[in-house]
Amino acid sequence: MRNEGLRKAGLGIVALAASALMLQLPFLTLLFIVPLMLFGARFGENSGVLLIVISIVLSLAADILMYLPDGMGFRFTAAAVFISQYIPLSLSAAGIIWMKTRGSRRLIPRLSASILPSVLLAVIAGYFISTDKALFDFVYSAFENAFAQIAGPFIEMVGADMKMVTDLFLIAFASLIVPAILCGVCACCFLYETALHSREDGWDDEVSCYDYPTDYVWGLIISLAAVLILHLVSAPLQLEIAVLNIAGIWCIFYAIQGFTVIAYRIRRKNRAVRTLTILSVLVLIFFIFPGINIFLVLGLPLIGVLECFFDLKKKGVDQ
Repeated sequence: MRNEGLRKAGLGIVALAASALMLQLPFLTLLFIVPLMLFGARFGENSGVLLIVISIVLSLAADILMYLPDGMGFRFTAAAVFISQYIPLSLSAAGIIWMKTRGSRRLIPRLSASILPSVLLAVIAGYFISTDKALFDFVYSAFENAFAQIAGPFIEMVGADMKMVTDLFLIAFASLIVPAILCGVCACCFLYETALHSREDGWDDEVSCYDYPTDYVWGLIISLAAVLILHLVSAPLQLEIAVLNIAGIWCIFYAIQGFTVIAYRIRRKNRAVRTLTILSVLVLIFFIFPGINIFLVLGLPLIGVLECFFDLKKKGVDQ
């Protein structure tokens, strides 16, 4: 019993260390809760939740200790910590909600609940930053400096205006931040569920056969229509950013259904292929082959929408 407890504690420390390392690597940041959730899949959801809470407390403490000596004052220090912790906080809350809603098969409501903290944090931060000019200037300057370090040489080489490019970058970033977090949430939760059901023969069948209720497509149609309308009329920038985020969320929802269509068609020809393998190949294609990834970005949601109107999985043929 004692050995089992020591083994669990040791694996917990390893999971925390792996999570902290992934958080420091830009290409793995959106997956940093995977080791913590896998720990939960192995030792129970409460253990996973506890580990996520420990992780975020340690991360917050590290950032506070890093920014406090700069003497920026409470508001600016809080803003700096929030910017640094927005993605970790959002993903941590999503992981906890996902694990605590285990057993529910209503995917879109469950994912919506998981990203709700991210949305609330963004709305609260947007309100305070937009209503406090000094705070806005501080945040803008921080993003401008970070962006200049990353893309400054290239921007100077092409002779573009730094401020204009920074403004466009910030608008694009704000318009895609919640959908980007949702991508990370989907990947983390899929890996968690795969580990949780790894010994179940029907797990891959359940994933590939999953379909949304047909009425859900109206969420995507209405959000895309709103984007088009706001593009044609004069509207506050904040409203446009909010609508773009909502449309992006619905596109990802239907990209999931597009993935299930592809998985179903592949597994109908070869049932030995795992859905995790199919997803891994699609992700590799996305990152390794520039240009082709645009077909995945546009194609997966389109396939998911078409599945609402046509039986792309051809289940009737199987029967």
